[in-house]
Amino acid sequence: MKKVFTLTVMLFTMVCATNAQTQKGNILAGANISSFNFNFGDEGNTFSFAITPEVGFFVKNNLAVGPTVTLGLITGGGAGTTFNYGLGAFGRYYVSDNSTEIMKGSRFFFEADAGLNGINISGGENTNGIGFGFGPGLAWFMTPSVGLEGLLKYNLTFGFGSSNINNRIGLGIGFHVYVPNKKARQLMKDAGIQPQPEKQPEKQPEKQPEKQPEKQ
Repeated sequence: MKKVFTLTVMLFTMVCATNAQTQKGNILAGANISSFNFNFGDEGNTFSFAITPEVGFFVKNNLAVGPTVTLGLITGGGAGTTFNYGLGAFGRYYVSDNSTEIMKGSRFFFEADAGLNGINISGGENTNGIGFGFGPGLAWFMTPSVGLEGLLKYNLTFGFGSSNINNRIGLGIGFHVYVPNKKARQLMKDAGIQPQPEKQPEKQPEKQPEKQPEKQ
């Protein structure tokens, strides 16, 4: 009976810790470090290595937004070497329904980004312009502060260049660190960024007792 109770407490603590990582005020920092891309075109499937660092700020529970950068090389498919880059902003929403967990300590999320993107193929077409991306992902918390993540994303770039449109699907794997509210505020302070103080509830003025009329 004692073992069952201990196991129940451990599972409950794990679920609470998982939900606590996506609370308002926390910071998300990490990167996707590799991906396998399926290109729509004559080039066929290609393997790519890319790094996509990003920093997100939880503006509300389960919702993080922030800047993201992409740098990568793509080879294979007989299309030469491709260099791609991107600079923009992303948003990520974590599903809070525990019934969607496929294993303990995991959370599904949806991510979207937009910004300036470029795809340049050596000796071939290039596309530089505005880029969009969106797709689902899964985060598994190995520890209360570190998550191993997978992300399946559709990316579209259109603008100017020898090719006006480039679209592809990428599967990325990476790590992210989740910094709790208090530590996040201290890191911002150390970096010279003054976080806004949390609003304290206004104190209601104490009600003064009514004076009783003096007896004559």
